[in-house]
Amino acid sequence: MPRNFVTRDAMDRAIKLAQDRAVQNQRSIREAERFVRPWVGDMAMDARGPADIYRAALRALGVKADKMHPDALRPVLEAQPKPSARVARERQIQIASDANVKVEGSFADRFPDAAKVTLMQ
Repeated sequence: MPRNFVTRDAMDRAIKLAQDRAVQNQRSIREAERFVRPWVGDMAMDARGPADIYRAALRALGVKADKMHPDALRPVLEAQPKPSARVARERQIQIASDANVKVEGSFADRFPDAAKVTLMQ
């Protein structure tokens, strides 16, 4: 039975290929971390690939992305409003307030008896 030995050149090429893939993967992870920063800030996590970063960011925004294809994660994140965006503020629950009521005059004009109130200690 013939033996197929691995040559030194073949082993060197395989090692270089593995190193290049690892470096490219780390670059992709760092780029994903920079991309998600406007939505969720800095992500301090251990990630195998950029898909882990995008999934974690979407999960933080309340989007269920566990079964989503990795190629769809970034576009779905891009579709989410950034916290500083006007749309994001409009999505939040509106609390009833008198902010829309036009107020004229000072506090003393509106509540003339307020100066008569005394606090008991």
